[in-house]
Amino acid sequence: MNDDRFIVSKAKGEDGYTIVSARLPQKLVERLDEAAKKSNRNRNQLITLALDFALRRLEIVNESDQTSSKTSN
Repeated sequence: MNDDRFIVSKAKGEDGYTIVSARLPQKLVERLDEAAKKSNRNRNQLITLALDFALRRLEIVNESDQTSSKTSN
């Protein structure tokens, strides 16, 4: 039987995630890799968890008057 289907797999990036690139200090990457190894997670998972944690608690302080503005979730 002749199979005339045109099958296309999902392209990377269409899973709700966006690929980003960042320059990190080598020592930070080493610490990240060690934490990933200890937690049985990969580097990307740990970065995602850490960024989510930090951004939910982020407080931006105005240097001139030391007032703060918390970001919304």
